Amino acid sequence: MNFVKSIRLLCVFIIILLGQACAVSPTAVNTPLEKPLKPDEGILVASVSLNTGEVNQFKSMSIELQSVDKKDSPPTTYVLPNVVPGLSRDTSLFIGNVPAGRYRLTKLSAGYRYLLLKGENGGLTGYIEVQQGKISDLGRIIVSAYNTQVITGRSKLITENKEMIKKYSPGFIKAMNYQHINGWVNREPKKNDVVEKYALSHPVGMGGFSELKSGHIFAGSRMGTILLRNPNGSWRLAAQTGNLNAIFTTTNYEINNNVVIGGGELGTLVRVNRKGELAHIDKGNLPLGHILFIDHDREYKNWYIGLKEKHKVSLYHSPKLEAGNWHKVLSDTIENDAWSGPRGVWIWKRDNGIGVASTEKKSLNCLDYSNGKWTKNTVPDERRLIGLSPGANDAIGILTGLSGGFAGVFAKTHFTRDCGENWIETDSPYSVKVSPPTVLPSGMIIEAGGVFGDKGLYGSNEDGKKETWVKLSNLNLINEKYLITKKNGLFILPNGGWGIETLKRSEDEGKTWTIDYSNITANPVK
Repeated sequence: MNFVKSIRLLCVFIIILLGQACAVSPTAVNTPLEKPLKPDEGILVASVSLNTGEVNQFKSMSIELQSVDKKDSPPTTYVLPNVVPGLSRDTSLFIGNVPAGRYRLTKLSAGYRYLLLKGENGGLTGYIEVQQGKISDLGRIIVSAYNTQVITGRSKLITENKEMIKKYSPGFIKAMNYQHINGWVNREPKKNDVVEKYALSHPVGMGGFSELKSGHIFAGSRMGTILLRNPNGSWRLAAQTGNLNAIFTTTNYEINNNVVIGGGELGTLVRVNRKGELAHIDKGNLPLGHILFIDHDREYKNWYIGLKEKHKVSLYHSPKLEAGNWHKVLSDTIENDAWSGPRGVWIWKRDNGIGVASTEKKSLNCLDYSNGKWTKNTVPDERRLIGLSPGANDAIGILTGLSGGFAGVFAKTHFTRDCGENWIETDSPYSVKVSPPTVLPSGMIIEAGGVFGDKGLYGSNEDGKKETWVKLSNLNLINEKYLITKKNGLFILPNGGWGIETLKRSEDEGKTWTIDYSNITANPVK
């Protein structure tokens, strides 16, 4: 009795006893740099970009071999690994040796959460063909939120992955010489595959705001998008990079007809001029990683970039942006700890400088652009830093806890107006603290909470003292991020959960909120 027949009999036995189906376990594959190709194998290459805040970078991609002569046999599934873990947030690169044959894409996994590609959604991408001894490149696959649903399709902008591999797996390029073929059975996407077009016009992931003196606001988003808000309150697409890498951060750059600099995933660094024309910037010796933060002094003579490099976040400095000579200023780990839980690093803009804090170091570091000096102070009682919220006039609010990671009943909230030299503990009505306080331009302190009780937003005009808090809003604003602008009021930054992105704005210090932007559409995908 052969192996497949044994498995089939086992499946029948389990079905009889439990009424459940059974299939052969997926087979994890090796990359060409791990093991050489077998005579009957080829190499499959694919990248996937996300346009949703539901999950981060996929960890694996599953493909199912389409058997011709064994239609009654359990399908054979192969699992390809992501070869750039930690080097991007939304984009994955999959490479693996698999037997030659025809396949279909069946699953994309982000760990405990995964996307099954079945029915119409799975059918949009089409079948995959792997040939013996050849590299089959699928280009970029797009997974996008569509209101509360998910749609998947093929990219027309990125049809091969050679450039990405050249940066992040140069040994593979050298070993294989990268003579590839199109890995799709149907070379062109289906006519109804407009997923990329939809995702480009409805990016999810707004953040990294920069407010100009004129009152205009720039923001980054997924799909290589930079958005612009006019002072009249209307949002529009300002520019797109063409490489589909998410833009995490922006900073004003009002010189020589330019207006803004954007930085993001996989080291994307661009500038945009007043006509909306975009140009990619030579990053000089900046290491590989994705750009989380960028800022400069008023004379553009000192540039700072926050870069995520696998399990750490580092701050780099250069006297110029173009072809910069970057030097590391500091670096902190963000790798989870079994006892203390997740670790974070926060980098933010100050009125005339920048601030850096981390869970690992339990300290606040503030740079003053005017004199080039850093000041360093510790978190109250050297507690564990869980959350941080930059406020107006250089104020900083923090959420701290004991070892273990969860805020809970042991958490405390404080704020400082002098980079941690002096701290004031807030005494908000919440018995369970889950959000750092935010100091507004008027001096009012706002804090959200209500995990096990009264949900909403409270405010205090007396440094957060007990009995001075008043309820401002009934909205559930737990763990929301607040952005204070000088000319446009207070914003709640969206997180793109469930594929829905709604930016809210308040002109009365959090009492009332209006929707300022939304990616929800009434037009169906056709």
